[in-house]
Amino acid sequence: MTQQGGSREASVKIGDRSFRLCYSIIGIVALRDHWKLEDDSACLAKIDEIGKNFQKGRLNFVTVSEVIWGGLQEHHAGEVTPGEVLKLLSAAGMAEVPKIMTDAFKSLIAASPSPEGRQGGPTKAKRRGRSASTN
Repeated sequence: MTQQGGSREASVKIGDRSFRLCYSIIGIVALRDHWKLEDDSACLAKIDEIGKNFQKGRLNFVTVSEVIWGGLQEHHAGEVTPGEVLKLLSAAGMAEVPKIMTDAFKSLIAASPSPEGRQGGPTKAKRRGRSASTN
């Protein structure tokens, strides 16, 4: 795995294949649609939850393959499905999965806005009283 500090891109080797992971808008939208979530904020929240579970040592290999697949959409769209990523992970071996996921989450963290930064859209101006018309 090669990654520069703060970069949202990383090179990762899964088994005998090399890929460029990139968690861009394209990847987030692909995951949102794949997971049938309402909006991008829900997708980012799910990714946060997956990361927290991973840090606690909890792995769901299907979810791992989906997260990696999302990171492949910028540079490798159409090359592999989430199921094929699962097969690649299986071929790489269970001992490699935590390292691959650690590298993927480093890229995700660099790409993701902070939870505070993704909460709101445009804000409405607060109004006090009535507005006066000059007509």
